[in-house]
Amino acid sequence: MYAIQRWLVIILNAMATAIVGGLVSIALLVVNASSQGGLGLALMALIYLQTDLGFLIIEWTTLETSLGAVARLQSFMKDTPTEKDKDGVTEQPVTWPSRGEIEFKNVSASYSPEPDARSTINDVSFHIKSGESVAIVGRPGSGKSSIILTLLNFLYHTGTITIDGVNISNIPREQLRQGITTIPQDHVEIPGTVRDNLLPLEIMNDDKDRKQDDAILTEILKTVGLWDRISHHGGMNEPLTKIELSAGQRQLLRLARALMHHATMGSKIVIMDEATSNMDYQTAQLCIV
Repeated sequence: MYAIQRWLVIILNAMATAIVGGLVSIALLVVNASSQGGLGLALMALIYLQTDLGFLIIEWTTLETSLGAVARLQSFMKDTPTEKDKDGVTEQPVTWPSRGEIEFKNVSASYSPEPDARSTINDVSFHIKSGESVAIVGRPGSGKSSIILTLLNFLYHTGTITIDGVNISNIPREQLRQGITTIPQDHVEIPGTVRDNLLPLEIMNDDKDRKQDDAILTEILKTVGLWDRISHHGGMNEPLTKIELSAGQRQLLRLARALMHHATMGSKIVIMDEATSNMDYQTAQLCIV
């Protein structure tokens, strides 16, 4: 698109040059065709016309691009399916889950609701008591992340999954996921400041409410070892892209986000999906402790 814009501007400049050449030729060949002042005025008008036409081409293509973005956004909102809670879901008390006890009974899950869809996990059963730390070990593709997605009710599953004795199918998805602190394997970076990435659900809050969280955010960033770098590069109001965090530091930022979620929601379940894969040994041991 940029190349086409430049090409059109070159063509307009060439046309203006041809017109200027024609005017000068007429003025030289036909002596009484125009005066010196009239010829100068015509040349000035052509210069302004050339500039205005170039500006028009650039602005028109910008408008076309913007309209295309709006059209794609409308198409996304119209055609992309959204999650909907099934009938019969019940809002749980604010204190849920109070223990964090998880049980899978003959659970199979897939990414599609079709009957012939390939299952990512098959007939899984286990029981995690309150306060236990459990690790799921397996080769890549064995279904470790799929178990996490199923627990968060992202996949279509059969069987029964309960948290504190409540079937997750009967819990609103939003409440289910807010009650669990999750550190995913893939980093999600939100365009915005460091604060926006630590508090993604509070981006629209007033500045007064945000300042109340500064002390907590600073303490959490110190805990994960990121405060010195972030404060040196402008603080929590600096765009995250300007700080240029490494892969390991991005994982530390995810850990800080999880700590903030845990402090805010008081969650009893913490899920980590290879949360220290890009960290060095000393940093990983510090995070585990």
